[in-house]
Amino acid sequence: MVRSILRSCVRLLAAIVLLALLVCAVEVLLRTQRLRSQLAGPSSNVVLEFTSPSQSTYIDVLPLQEISFATSAGETKVCRTNEIGTRGDSLVVPKPNGTYRILCLGSDDTFGIGVDQHHTFCHRLENYLQPMTTQKIEVVNAGCPKAGPLVNYLRLRQHLSALDPDVVLVNLNAEDLFHDMKVRGTVRLDENQKPAFAIHPKFKAKGSALVDKACAEFILAEWTVAHMGGLIGVNAPRSERSVVAGLEHQQGNFQPVFLIQQLIQTAYGHVIVSISPSPWSLQPSLPDGTGVSTSSLENDLRTALKQAQLTQVIPVHNSAELFQRSPDLKYLFSPHSGLLSAQGHDLYARSLANFFLQTIPDIWDTPPATSQLPPNSESNPFMNRTPVDPATMQLEVDQPQTGNGQLRPLPQADMFLKERL
Repeated sequence: MVRSILRSCVRLLAAIVLLALLVCAVEVLLRTQRLRSQLAGPSSNVVLEFTSPSQSTYIDVLPLQEISFATSAGETKVCRTNEIGTRGDSLVVPKPNGTYRILCLGSDDTFGIGVDQHHTFCHRLENYLQPMTTQKIEVVNAGCPKAGPLVNYLRLRQHLSALDPDVVLVNLNAEDLFHDMKVRGTVRLDENQKPAFAIHPKFKAKGSALVDKACAEFILAEWTVAHMGGLIGVNAPRSERSVVAGLEHQQGNFQPVFLIQQLIQTAYGHVIVSISPSPWSLQPSLPDGTGVSTSSLENDLRTALKQAQLTQVIPVHNSAELFQRSPDLKYLFSPHSGLLSAQGHDLYARSLANFFLQTIPDIWDTPPATSQLPPNSESNPFMNRTPVDPATMQLEVDQPQTGNGQLRPLPQADMFLKERL
């Protein structure tokens, strides 16, 4: 009898030890895979290091972060956020006299995951516009990874409006509209029936703190919660599923953009919406038929603006044509994440600079010629210009860097942009 009990205990102990060894082996395998992906390029885990669930904006950028990452060229760079959660150095509040401040809202591409701060389109846009005016141009990178227009509206309402921007640039793509879908059910309205705040489920779920700690310590726990959390009644604390290209975007999804315009106009600011380029939107005919072209998104946005009678209030920029005419798209996007590469950021900044020179208020010392203004510019409330020779316009900045630190030139794309200028 005693021997039988001992044999059973030994077998049970052996089974427990074997199970523990199996769990350890799986954990090591998952850690090895994560390390390889991090060495290959920035991953979603790097994105999560910059963001945190929020009780007021659902998700937000963590302030005062300093995180190292590897670029596609294999270089190690450091990404920093300041005390208010925007990327880059500290900002002066209130805004100094003589400063023209442009606030860039958007998701992953705006924040510039995997790209050095000086190569992001926000920084390059500032460099391209500064020679055009005697005012100090300040472009603020307020992008938030995995955040859609609704979250960015809440961030602007909660704390970013204190920056007193002259222009809010909303970068938008179909993926951003998907991010808003999971936020809508958490939004609470104010007395005017406008979104006031959104509480992340982390702050409502019981035992969430314990789950977060387990996921932070063990990749196996994170994987289990992400893939089987629904079965065991536990919400994934911070994991983000990959977004499938080709999303249904309805006109109602653009409502946060209109709310941003209403909010910023109270401070006499302006809003510009830019359709962010992506590999699948530039080549929508994918094998699975899931591609969404930038023209389709732009058409839906313009239709929504027309219905809201905001066509002449919110200008829309789309750089798809410029990107499609570049010599080789593979140099414009990261092969690992599909986000804009340093070259893509530079080309996007050039396109934006051209659009800004044509559509924002008359602060430029050398504005573009009348013949180069966009259609219907006479009805654009932003317009008030004196024609000059476009040859006097110089959009020259330090060139980004390639394999040994220098970026590949894009002569055909640059030539196309110069023709437009």
